[in-house]
Parts: sequence; structure tokens; C-alpha cells
Amino acid sequence: MGHAEFEISQERILHEDDHLLVLDKPPGLAFHRTGSGSAAPENLLDAVRRFLARRDGVADPYVASHHRLDRETSGIVLLAKSREANPGLAALFERQGIEKVYAALVHRPASGKLPRGSWEVESRLARVRERSKRVRYASSKAGDLARTDFRVVEILSRGLLVEARPRTGRTHQVRVHLAEGGLPVVGDELYGAPAGRASRPMLHAASLAFAHPITGVPLLLSSPLPEDFLACLGELR
Repeated sequence: MGHAEFEISQERILHEDDHLLVLDKPPGLAFHRTGSGSAAPENLLDAVRRFLARRDGVADPYVASHHRLDRETSGIVLLAKSREANPGLAALFERQGIEKVYAALVHRPASGKLPRGSWEVESRLARVRERSKRVRYASSKAGDLARTDFRVVEILSRGLLVEARPRTGRTHQVRVHLAEGGLPVVGDELYGAPAGRASRPMLHAASLAFAHPITGVPLLLSSPLPEDFLACLGELR
């Protein structure tokens, strides 16, 4: 059975020029193709290619990515739409030349001791083998180095609003670092959050700051908090 196509709307475009396309990804949409044929779930990259092909009249538009968001994570996504921009964009991600900021709603720690101010987490993350098909990660001496800076934005009645700045780009990095610190993301049952509080992990890619790979002009782009995040924030307050 096929999946409904996701259509890119103008409201989803946060920035566009001859070389870059920056989008606001909704939660629940896969980033790239994970299967084949009509049974494959809809994904953002295919939607972008369809959108550019229809709008610009190009049979095979160029689209390249060097980072991605988990299916249930909402927020800002940066894509190259020219071959000229792609090497420079790749270099920005490789040398950590892009400042990424996430917003996360997290549970209060079981210890009752609330974090205040800012802190840093550094560990090595590796994939955990499970009998189920779920993919999860955990700190391991054999893993890849991951570092995230955190800051408490607001202490809520039933949780915390936290800002996360990942300094590396490991899979599930922000989610693992919060969960292993006793602060699982609300709705993130994979990493120990209680069931039923939210329909998805309340994690949002809020902004990107970087120098344009062609012009060198500094860019600061942001994605507004989606409705389900704001509704959960209101409940936790």
C-alpha cells in the first residue's frame, strides 16, 4: 500500500537562493527514502525533488544533504541545491562550522535535583544491538565521540525546557545525552520517557548559524516551534 505524498509549501521554505534550500520539516516525516517501491514511506528529500522539478521545470533537480533529522524530530533542515555549493557545505559540517540549536522538553530527574544554568556532556556513542528492529544508541568506550552543550531555558511545573547545542553530529546524540543524564525527552519512550505524555519525542531543531558556502555571508536561520510542541509546553507549565 502506498503512502500519501508530502507537498512542500511556501510556508515551509525558511531560506532559498541559487545554492541553498532551508526547510522547516514537520514531525512524522522521514528524512530520506528507507525502502523501495510504492510501499516505501514518504520522505523529505523525494518531496523536495518533486517540488523543485514541478516549480522550476527541471527533470532531475540537484539536491544534497549532509545532516538529517530523525523522523519524529521537527525543525530546520539545510540542503544544497547546486553542485557548486555542495563541497563547501560538506566542509562546514565536517569542521563543525555550523552552529545547531535544538529545543527539547524533558522530564524532571527522578532524583529531584534540577539542573541549573549550563552544562556539557561528552561521551562515545555506539549502536545497541536489540532483538527488535528499533535502533538505539548508548554511551560505550567503543563508540564515536559525541559532545553536546546544554542550557536550561525554563523550569516548568512538570518538566524543563532545555536548549541543546550539539558539537558533533552523532545519531540520537541529544536524546541519548539527555536520557543518560536523567532527563529523557518527553515522549521519547525509546530512551526511557514515560508513555502517554506526548505522541512523539518533543525535540525541535530550532536554528542554524553558518557562513554561506559560496558567498561567505553569515546566515542565522530559525524554525518556529510547531503546534504540538507548544501544546505540550503549555501542559508542562
